[in-house]
Amino acid sequence: QHRIAAGVDVLDVRPPVLRRRGAARVRADELATGRAPSPVCARAADLHAMGVPATGQRVGEWIVEARWWAARRDAAIAAVQGWSADHDVAAGMPLETLRQETGLPDAELLAPLLDGAGLELADGRVRRPGAGLPDRVDKAVRTVEEWLAAEPFRAPDTDELTELGLGPRELAAAVRAGRLTRIADGVVLGPDALDRAAHLLATLPQPFTVAEAKRALGTTRRVAVPFLEILDRQRITRRLPDGTRVTVGSGGH
Repeated sequence: QHRIAAGVDVLDVRPPVLRRRGAARVRADELATGRAPSPVCARAADLHAMGVPATGQRVGEWIVEARWWAARRDAAIAAVQGWSADHDVAAGMPLETLRQETGLPDAELLAPLLDGAGLELADGRVRRPGAGLPDRVDKAVRTVEEWLAAEPFRAPDTDELTELGLGPRELAAAVRAGRLTRIADGVVLGPDALDRAAHLLATLPQPFTVAEAKRALGTTRRVAVPFLEILDRQRITRRLPDGTRVTVGSGGH
């Protein structure tokens, strides 16, 4: 049996995915030097397993190259700004979309990346804090506010909202901005509606019916029923077994 003593040098134990045109040639030139550059972003445990020194900025379990990390932050800010301009009434840019835009290997890096970037991360989305309503929505909401100032519990109907250009997304944006309160799908009132209703309903003979509440509030059953259900959930009112209600603390049943 003939044996040959030989050995190999592994230049790159974790080859990167090469997607862009010319990336393969650049990588070949790098490997031709006999040394593969350290990953710009990798878990510290993976670097240890590869025998690569963990020289870089520590971010949780990750080691990142400082200039690459700073560039990712700039890219994140630009991506959110661009996305917000194209989706002016959305709740924010989805985290996975931002992860792909910035080229991060894992979504867990987004929170530390955005720390100090002037962006807000909430409910799986990223947005600019305090972003106001676009002019077209602001103008329409002002009209609704004028209506509600005159009749606080008469929610605009679907046709009125459609004429103003206020669809589900626009209404959701107005609610997030604190301009309106959502009562049900397509039903909105002012931000102080719950407090005003609590004071008004407390003046009624206790207990009261839905019809009596509807008349006292000067609204329709379409608004009164879901509105009273919200008041129940917030323990402003309590529904009794016979379907009537009392305001909490009124001394009723």
